[in-house]
Amino acid sequence: MPKTGFQWYKLGAVGGWGGTAFEDPLVSASVRVTKIRVTAGCYVYRVKFEYSSGAKQTDHGGSGPSLCPLSWVGPIAEEQSFDLDQDEFIRGINGRSGRYIDQLEFVTNKRTIGPFGGDGGEPFYMIAPPDFKVKRLFGRSGAFIDGLGIIVEK
Repeated sequence: MPKTGFQWYKLGAVGGWGGTAFEDPLVSASVRVTKIRVTAGCYVYRVKFEYSSGAKQTDHGGSGPSLCPLSWVGPIAEEQSFDLDQDEFIRGINGRSGRYIDQLEFVTNKRTIGPFGGDGGEPFYMIAPPDFKVKRLFGRSGAFIDGLGIIVEK
């Protein structure tokens, strides 16, 4: 348990082992996720959380589209951002993964945001235990999000 006085746990990771490891830094228990930014096409290329403290995490991932299969007919690289309501928090992340994170959707206490990305890989589900919220991300990234896990906090 961290010395900060609140509990946190890592759930996951899913996906591949390419790229470089990343982990969002610890934030105070009172800080909440206010915005989700995702760039996706045939895979999930980048993902980032923004916080009520004003902190913006580094974009995880890269440009990616040059590796899309020729059969891909969706958007090459579309960035989308979603603001969370004051009383809204992330409960979990679902999606599809194989060698990369193919698809992501964010499950909040109010709605599901997404899906973003393609339909390859196998389904995965990462849901926070009761009374916990998704506050941070960890995983591996290069041109894409190779692997992804969530850090939940109470």
